[in-house]
Amino acid sequence: MKRAAAALVLAMMQGCAQPQPVESVEEISAKIDAQWAKAARPAPSKAELEAERHTREREKKLNSCRSSGQALIGMTRKKLKAKCGLAYPINRTTTARGVREQWVYGYPGVGTLLTVYLVDGVVTAVQD
Repeated sequence: MKRAAAALVLAMMQGCAQPQPVESVEEISAKIDAQWAKAARPAPSKAELEAERHTREREKKLNSCRSSGQALIGMTRKKLKAKCGLAYPINRTTTARGVREQWVYGYPGVGTLLTVYLVDGVVTAVQD
């Protein structure tokens, strides 16, 4: 017992043992309310789970396309759509020389992640 008391006094003298702050009733109440709110949250619906799964798959495809940007050059429109998915928006310009397209991949609020340029249905450039 004397050793424990001596060790405690020594630790306090060295500044190792700091008194713990006491939480107010309001702080404790706020923590409990937050835990209840988290526990009371309804389970996601089937549609929400499906949308989340779709978003993860799209991100996986897009990351694959970003990492293999050089390999996309020369692909047809059909192969690009199969590999990276459908872009939004697709900007299309028709001239006497042919059809030029700009496929923009990204997310609202995040911005453009990948831009692919096509001439007459064939990928000619990729901008990351």
